[in-house]
Amino acid sequence: MLTSDDEKKVSKQNARFVHADIARRNKENAENFANEQKAFSSEFWCEITYAYESQTYRNYRKNAIIIKVEKPSSAVKRSKAVRILNEKATQLGIKIKELHNHIFYEFAL
Repeated sequence: MLTSDDEKKVSKQNARFVHADIARRNKENAENFANEQKAFSSEFWCEITYAYESQTYRNYRKNAIIIKVEKPSSAVKRSKAVRILNEKATQLGIKIKELHNHIFYEFAL
């Protein structure tokens, strides 16, 4: 999971290089997860995208799958769909973190 220190370390790199690096790391780290975990994260990613109506990204880390919601509006964050989604996430043990107007859902191994 990203911390505020990680956010500070982000350098201004070429966007193509950054996207290629993320794709490479996702491909490498996806092997750490069972097909059932990947399928569940895909389903939950769809639910998150529907609830927030914002740009979302799914990233495979070494020990977790992270779904990032980019800059959701305050109204959407208070919506019924998001409340229901967050209740479900909490019941399933999914960590929810807000950092710099982004929301992160973390599925640990």
